[in-house]
Amino acid sequence: MKIGILFDDVGKAGLDYSAPPEGNPGVGGTQYCFLMLMYYLSNIQQEDEIIVYCWNHKGSVFPKNKNLHIKYINEPEEAIELSVKDTIDIFLFNFSHMLTFQSLLEKSSLRCITWVHNWVRGKLLNAMAECSAVKRVVFLGQEHYDRYIDSPIMDKAVVLPNMFNTEGYIRRDKDLSAVVTYVGALIPSKGFHALAAVWKDVIRAFPEAKLYVLGAGNLYGTVDGGIEPVFGKLGIADREYEEQFLKYITDKDGKLLPSIHFLGNVGREKIDIYKKTKVGIVNPTGRTEVCPISALEMGAAEVPVISKNINGLPDVVINGQTGLLVNSKKQLTQSIIELLSDDEKNKQLGEHARNHVFSNFNPENITQQWVRVFKDMLEDGEVEVISPSKNMRNNFKWARVVLYNLKKIPLFHNLPAMIEIEDWISKRLYG
Repeated sequence: MKIGILFDDVGKAGLDYSAPPEGNPGVGGTQYCFLMLMYYLSNIQQEDEIIVYCWNHKGSVFPKNKNLHIKYINEPEEAIELSVKDTIDIFLFNFSHMLTFQSLLEKSSLRCITWVHNWVRGKLLNAMAECSAVKRVVFLGQEHYDRYIDSPIMDKAVVLPNMFNTEGYIRRDKDLSAVVTYVGALIPSKGFHALAAVWKDVIRAFPEAKLYVLGAGNLYGTVDGGIEPVFGKLGIADREYEEQFLKYITDKDGKLLPSIHFLGNVGREKIDIYKKTKVGIVNPTGRTEVCPISALEMGAAEVPVISKNINGLPDVVINGQTGLLVNSKKQLTQSIIELLSDDEKNKQLGEHARNHVFSNFNPENITQQWVRVFKDMLEDGEVEVISPSKNMRNNFKWARVVLYNLKKIPLFHNLPAMIEIEDWISKRLYG
């Protein structure tokens, strides 16, 4: 089997991608997932040929497996042309390219699989559903999948969670001080401002608490909306966003609180921070999150994670078992203080978090799931639709299920999916 993969790391230069199981080398979460998949596919499926079409020319180092070949391209569309020439059996690409690829794919003979790493709007969703070349659409978790249960995309949809290498993974130190670690880009959609807004309340209860911030405003090359960041006075985030959160974490003289430590974009050295961390924070607003790798990293290190009880977080952080999911600013403050003060609960959640990651995100198992999906595609197998069964209030899932069942009745078969209704409302409200 010949598998083609479009890998988009434009803007990254000279990074070492040779050993992704050892940790993220300093790319965004989506790119890291692609690196992990190409690494494990080429190691486990040694009889298969993996061709990576890399949209970058900046000298990064890839794994040197004999069946893994790197071809550099100037534009992502070149990957389609080369895949046809290379007689690729299956072509995998990030869903964000779907609209520009659609007409080219329809003219090709490729069998494609799109990997969805974020929440999808109706236009993109319909493009994937309608494109005959797209045979499978991969969602990252049950919550991710459930959000589109009433859409035609379900005829192509499968769930394949992100993988995380647990072999020899570190455990945090036994004796811990009050260290809280936030991991994520410093852009509005990743929610650092929500943590900043409660930090003074935390240090009133725990004056010795320290906050380590791993990430910066240029992790993805741009801020929300694809705009190049213009950094603020600290040089860590876009000026406008930096001003938004700095007011919460500076003293009356405008100086940064001594408990705050901005460490910027970090690679594998983040492990040293995790070992010292008592409480982990991942996107306290929950916006955009589907299956955050940072939550897996900290969970595997026995660090209980706090985040928002929304979107894909319930698949990654099991509330009250492996971490805490909150619904308000007050709950965020209380949860941080609780896990800083209750050592026994902190330890228990951390141990369960490690077991959860080890059991459900094992790379070898997930790679085999990918291989089964590939083989099923080649055999023109059909997809079984799985009806939602839990967290029915998450993103109005109950309403999506009602619509899904209603559309089974011929009279209502052409009703729009909930995501299309949401798009319609959004356009009317925000233009």
